[in-house]
Amino acid sequence: MSKIIKKGNRILLIIFMIMLLIPLISAAEWYYGTMHDHTGYSSVPGYDGSYFTYSDNCWIESATLLNPIDTGYSIFDLKDQAKSLGSSWQSYSDHSYCLDSTELNTVKNDCNTVDQDDSDFTCLSGEELSVKEDVSDVEAEKYHTAAHLGAVGISDYVTQTPSDVYCPNEKGSQEGINAINSNNGVSIMHHPESNDWDFDSINEVYGADGIEIWNGEWENGLTWKANNDEVIDLWKSFLLDGKKYYAYGGTDTHGSATTINYNAAYMSSLTQSNLKDALKNGKNTVTNNGLLYIELKHSYSNQWYMQGSTVDVCYGDSDVEVKATYEGINHPCKITIYKGVKVSGDGSWSVQAKNENLINIDFKELIL
Repeated sequence: MSKIIKKGNRILLIIFMIMLLIPLISAAEWYYGTMHDHTGYSSVPGYDGSYFTYSDNCWIESATLLNPIDTGYSIFDLKDQAKSLGSSWQSYSDHSYCLDSTELNTVKNDCNTVDQDDSDFTCLSGEELSVKEDVSDVEAEKYHTAAHLGAVGISDYVTQTPSDVYCPNEKGSQEGINAINSNNGVSIMHHPESNDWDFDSINEVYGADGIEIWNGEWENGLTWKANNDEVIDLWKSFLLDGKKYYAYGGTDTHGSATTINYNAAYMSSLTQSNLKDALKNGKNTVTNNGLLYIELKHSYSNQWYMQGSTVDVCYGDSDVEVKATYEGINHPCKITIYKGVKVSGDGSWSVQAKNENLINIDFKELIL
């Protein structure tokens, strides 16, 4: 389930996808955090913030002039910055062309230290894997011809070849997804409709956990044209085609922590394992305006199921109730629930919206 606030007209879009069978547990709660955050390893100054200690510097970033920051940050720096913004967790995705296995282990070990020493914050290490497109008809006008995959919480470093170029010869897009999944990671297709770093092979691959539907604008006066509206339409089309991709937001910051967008993860407690499980299993809301989540109840069980759950419903059943709950909405917004149903033969489908605790609800479609 995902939530997008468009800054201009403040329309809030809600999409709910029912997945794994996990009933609502009252002891759990929502924790705010950010994804697709880069540490200093993805900057010229490096993890220690110094231009003069070369081993951790990513000089290839200076050639892009995409985000000319003058400071690199460690996990401990970013944790303090994130907490000051109200975040309880971060998920890091340093560029594979900037990173090696030793540096990934540094991030992982520092995350472990944060997780053990600070009960109010946790984080997941990972990388942003550059992969070769699996299709040959890459847009001719595009400057870059590689796709990016988020590899969240991977157990081991996933390589690209050559190791220090924007556009590698290998791994391919599908091979990259397989490598992330086999390394116990959450595999996410990053900014698939961006102007340069898009994902031309997205219709050819399978098995990813999800898609980044909101890629945050970069700072320092530069605009990252991620075409987020197009990504949302793409994601909905995938769901209707039976591809169960979860939705994620990402800041894509290469400097200090930001909450230009954030994710709310539903967990019983704030730990690395619970965070990874929530992201892997759809208990995540993308937002920049409070929290909204959706539950479903069927008369068979007479209990509410949290988003990310799978509930068996037979054709012709109308005794299904959907409830949207919102908290901390700072700007008035409109809630729209979408439904997409593909059927054959005879049958009918009906879903009722529960009116309590809803504001200006426009009940449309529930995506299954």
